[in-house]
Amino acid sequence: MKVVINHLSINNFKGIKNLDLPFEGRSATVAGRNATGKTSVYDAFLWLLFGKDSSGASRFDVKPLDAAGERITGLTTEVEARLTIDGKPVTLKRALIEKWRKVVGSPDPIYDRDETAAWIDEVPVKLEKEYQPYIQQICGDEETFKQLTVHGAFMQLPWEQRRKMLLEASGKDVDSVILARPEFAGVPSLLNGKSPEDTKKRLKEQQKRFNDELKLLPARIDEQRLTRPSITQAELDEADKNIARLQQEVDFLDAQMAGSELAYKKAGELITKQREISQQLSDRQADLRLQHRQIVSDLSMDVSTLEGGLTLKRRLLDGMIDNINRAQQQVILKTEEKDALLAQWEAVNSTQYIPPELDGTCPTCSQPYPAFHLEQIRAGHEAAFDDEQEAKLARINERGKTIADQIQLKQSEIKKYQADAAELKAEIASLEEQLANAKQKAANAPPPPNPEDDPTCRGLQAQLDDIKAALDTQSSDEGREAYQAMRKGLQEEIKDWSAKLGQQALMELVDQRIAELETQKRDIGQRLALIDRDLDLLAAYVSARCEAMEGSINAMFDTIRWRLFELQKNGEYADVCRATVNGVSYESTLNNAARINAGIEIIRVLSKAKGTSVPCFVDNVEAVNRVAQTGGQMILLRVTEDPVLTLTKEA
Repeated sequence: MKVVINHLSINNFKGIKNLDLPFEGRSATVAGRNATGKTSVYDAFLWLLFGKDSSGASRFDVKPLDAAGERITGLTTEVEARLTIDGKPVTLKRALIEKWRKVVGSPDPIYDRDETAAWIDEVPVKLEKEYQPYIQQICGDEETFKQLTVHGAFMQLPWEQRRKMLLEASGKDVDSVILARPEFAGVPSLLNGKSPEDTKKRLKEQQKRFNDELKLLPARIDEQRLTRPSITQAELDEADKNIARLQQEVDFLDAQMAGSELAYKKAGELITKQREISQQLSDRQADLRLQHRQIVSDLSMDVSTLEGGLTLKRRLLDGMIDNINRAQQQVILKTEEKDALLAQWEAVNSTQYIPPELDGTCPTCSQPYPAFHLEQIRAGHEAAFDDEQEAKLARINERGKTIADQIQLKQSEIKKYQADAAELKAEIASLEEQLANAKQKAANAPPPPNPEDDPTCRGLQAQLDDIKAALDTQSSDEGREAYQAMRKGLQEEIKDWSAKLGQQALMELVDQRIAELETQKRDIGQRLALIDRDLDLLAAYVSARCEAMEGSINAMFDTIRWRLFELQKNGEYADVCRATVNGVSYESTLNNAARINAGIEIIRVLSKAKGTSVPCFVDNVEAVNRVAQTGGQMILLRVTEDPVLTLTKEA
């Protein structure tokens, strides 16, 4: 929508008694001394539309005041504007009409109140039901209209609102572009419909919870180890061996219960010898099992060590590849930005100077300018054009140099990452070969030893067989009581050794619980590694998203650069909305002239984004050497020595 003012008529409004401003749809300058009513012109235009002044107040002194500051009665305040809206002429009028009433006993009426009347195309309409909806239809909401008509209004908004409007004006779906990049393919499932901030909070909470659990596990494992019986596997093997041996002796005594005293003595000697040889056989078998377990354990340890080292190297390689992909994507983006800047430089450099059309008449005295004065005006205009072109090209060159440095830095990083990745790949290949060999050795580990294959075991077993044969030939009723006493002693020994075996069940239960806790510890470690990976991915996505958002917005502006995100000390990005002009902060050190032109540039960008053009009022333009343009009608308010307001229209 395009709105221009053709004529503005103001009567009895604030300090203005009667004022006609025939703009004729052109940009113009309203000039005069201080307090002659320049700002009141803009206030009158806003009051006509919305019933408020430029400060947003609906209650202000609309009626003129006398020297004592009292309201002058008997006057009707009127503001009328003849506009063109999208090529169609429209006349709007608002008036503040005094209402008087008679009082009994008084010959003169007294002031009662004011009533607001409104007209559209000279037809009286109801203010709330007809006039205000019509204004809403042509101007939109009051706040947005104000942003497009006065240069400083946008920067007076809260930074959150400014940020939202800029993002809307860019009109680019930054998230879709970023998420389409291959390195961010996992981000949608990671976000799961939530914002990056909420997702980071969720991951941080999970990370804290898992870390808390991980801190407790060592103490729980140590607690289990303290409850584990202090009996070794060798002791358990010994108990098994002795119980078997003692049971054999009990069985033998049971078979020898009927024999002579001589047979008993002979049996006792044989049994003593049998015990010695059985002990030797058990010791030899235990040694063979221990040697086998050590061989198998060493082979298994080699495999585990190599697998752990290989897992670590592969994780480092994955991280290095992620770094290479991110850096390459940044090089692509920066290269595209550099190409866009080159195209912009060529477009600016190829822009030809167009001399202004001058009517050659002084607007003050209506006398023709001397030829040399016209030439000075044209020369000044051309010099201003050249200065602006030079400044634009300098800004583009500076930005291009910065981007080139960034590309070179990223390319150096890529080379380093690639060299590190190649080294890691070589190490991984070597580890894989070592692991394959270790697994082959473990698979070919010797089977558990068979005592029958051992010469020592065979010799001892032969001696036992001979003793058993000798004992089997003896049978006597003598020494029965002695046999029983020996049997009782053997049973007591079996009971003692069985008590040790009873600790094996408890030991196995504790070992099972320790294994479960160790597995839980590894699982939590893997989950924490995945969370770290997700946090790194999220941080890279947020960084790319921030850069893309700022880039899409800054591409709309010539001199202003916006910062929408700020990296904090804790490494997180905070939302902001800060503007700089040629590196100078708008909020702090920017001079008034630059502020005015920056505000005009903002209006131009927002107007283009909204497809709207409305008159822009610029106050205090005397502080600006060259006023920027919005592309629409501009009403400049300038302080001069003129005692009354003057209107100068542009050609």
